[in-house]
Amino acid sequence: MKLHPNVGLIIAAFALAVILAGTANAQLTVVRDAHFTLPFEARCANTVLPAKNYTLSVVRLSGGGYAKYAVTFAGADTDKTILALRAQGPQVGERSMLIVESRGEIRSIRALHLPNADLVLTFPESKAERQPVAKAPEAMQSVPILVTAN
Repeated sequence: MKLHPNVGLIIAAFALAVILAGTANAQLTVVRDAHFTLPFEARCANTVLPAKNYTLSVVRLSGGGYAKYAVTFAGADTDKTILALRAQGPQVGERSMLIVESRGEIRSIRALHLPNADLVLTFPESKAERQPVAKAPEAMQSVPILVTAN
């Protein structure tokens, strides 16, 4: 049986289209297995992270101006993934770190700085954090992160 000469070309074009469609939706790992110690309990979005050692992984979920990322905090008995947005304004510092805001006894993770990826991610406030707190003025502190090369 003799095939039409364009059948092979059509099959090759279809295979290429399927491959390109699959890679267009692929997620990009930005950071894998970064390590840090959270010396206090802190909130991140609607999640409470206890004080302990963690590994952190970051995966880009979408592109564009307001790219979405999934940040996974993994520690003993903890494995939480929180969505974050790429910040448009803040400049990336020289060190990898979490930015933590303190309001009295309540601490909340506000941002993640990753200079090796030229990236600042911001985390949403939880519903409880949106309520005004008159106890103490806000203070910011940083938690260093050890990022290993991928």
